[in-house]
Amino acid sequence: ITPDAIGMGRAGIYGEITPAGVNAVFSTVAALGAGAMSFEDNFYDLGSGLGKMVLQACLVTDVSRAIGVELDKGRHDLAAAAHQRFQAVQEEDASRVGFVQGDIRDVALWANATVVYASSLCFPVALMLEFTVLLASTLQPGTILFSLVA
Repeated sequence: ITPDAIGMGRAGIYGEITPAGVNAVFSTVAALGAGAMSFEDNFYDLGSGLGKMVLQACLVTDVSRAIGVELDKGRHDLAAAAHQRFQAVQEEDASRVGFVQGDIRDVALWANATVVYASSLCFPVALMLEFTVLLASTLQPGTILFSLVA
């Protein structure tokens, strides 16, 4: 747990989805009838941690934008550093990637999403309730949302 995460309670706990799990999420998007993620899509990982899923989205799909939103400064900084390393080898692709240190309750950060992933296993109940209302009032019809439950 990073120093910034200590005050977050359960929401500060960090876990990762495996690369195979990410591919399963992306395959499910296609299976839902939306087709493979394309240049028309904006992928957002809300609670993006180290940014691995965002970078994988850029590498294996044709999304217009792949954006990670992370509250914890330490994890955000590591994701930003990974993005810089990615830019050094994939400059054109890296321009489609972005990382924001911010609160997922700030809907302006992700209002244009067409595909959203939220690793919400450790979100407190109050946050999940608030987040659910924000999702319902912000996302456009047809947006695909993946969220985890315990």
